[in-house]
Amino acid sequence: MMRLRILCFWLLILLMSPLALAMMFLHNLFGSYGRALAMARNYDRIANILLGGSERETISSRVGRNQRNGLWHGKLLAPLIDVFFGKDHCRKAIGT
Repeated sequence: MMRLRILCFWLLILLMSPLALAMMFLHNLFGSYGRALAMARNYDRIANILLGGSERETISSRVGRNQRNGLWHGKLLAPLIDVFFGKDHCRKAIGT
């Protein structure tokens, strides 16, 4: 029964994803920047889950934590992410 519920939820998400992406784009251009940013953070968390991370963490905070702990992939990815989002973005994202 639980698998059926998840399957139905998956179908709903599949149908709503194009609308959600369009709304995020429109909010960023014409509406609430804060709402667009919240949507972007949630997509980021979904991507982090797909990559084996926590659902409460963004990719940037995960990479920042890995960089702080001296892991090679944190050292490699943090500078690349920081190029797009600003100096020390990943370190600042820890805990968000």
